[in-house]
Amino acid sequence: MNAVILRIIAMATMLTDHCNYLFNVSSLAWYIGRLSFPLYAFLLADSYLHLRSDSGRMKKYVFQLLILAVVSEFAYDYVAFGRWLDWRSQNQILQFLCFVLAALLADRLPHRWLRLPLWGIVIVLNFLCNLGYFGLGIVTLLAMRWYLERYGSQSFCRRLMGAAAVMLVFCSGYVLQEVYFNFRTFVVDGTVYWDPIIYLFRTNSVTLLLIPVIALYNGQYGNPPRWFRVLYKYFYPAHLYGLSLITIYMGF
Repeated sequence: MNAVILRIIAMATMLTDHCNYLFNVSSLAWYIGRLSFPLYAFLLADSYLHLRSDSGRMKKYVFQLLILAVVSEFAYDYVAFGRWLDWRSQNQILQFLCFVLAALLADRLPHRWLRLPLWGIVIVLNFLCNLGYFGLGIVTLLAMRWYLERYGSQSFCRRLMGAAAVMLVFCSGYVLQEVYFNFRTFVVDGTVYWDPIIYLFRTNSVTLLLIPVIALYNGQYGNPPRWFRVLYKYFYPAHLYGLSLITIYMGF
């Protein structure tokens, strides 16, 4: 399974997720949408590892992420909050850009032990600034990078175990983050209500379906035509602006 297939799945699941968010399509669409972020995080981490040794291409990649993050923010705010500019949360590409810049810095630190406090600061900043998936987004990207740096020389069984570990980190982290943000829903007068927490984990365990998908990735980009590369690059802002226009037209 190459990157082209993963990119098609990522775009389709993200579009499904955002359409369901706006138009409440179905519960099935919600489940499909849960697969989107882990796939994009996987592809972003893979792109970083492919480009980090080529300073020229990496500079171009960082610049493209910056432009896409700025352009996407207005449509993201409109889809999420019904306003063209809102500071309550920021789009996912901005978090991806933050990860890439932090990874470039971390890889250049003279001592490896300095990376831990650096990533701790990055995670806290993403959490406080409401970027993408908050702190969980950076943790997931780091887990994806950890997996991708090791999978090439491993057997399929070991890749499967590594992919399972990464997806369990994401699934568990998502539940913990939701409990934190909605603490009063799960903990009332000092009593922890486990049933909704278990339900939250059970519903989000759909992301574990990505374990074999990640393990089957062969590390190849494929050979997509130019139109597909352009589509994938601009799909995030393009689909957000398209959905924004639809909501305006329909009066949502």
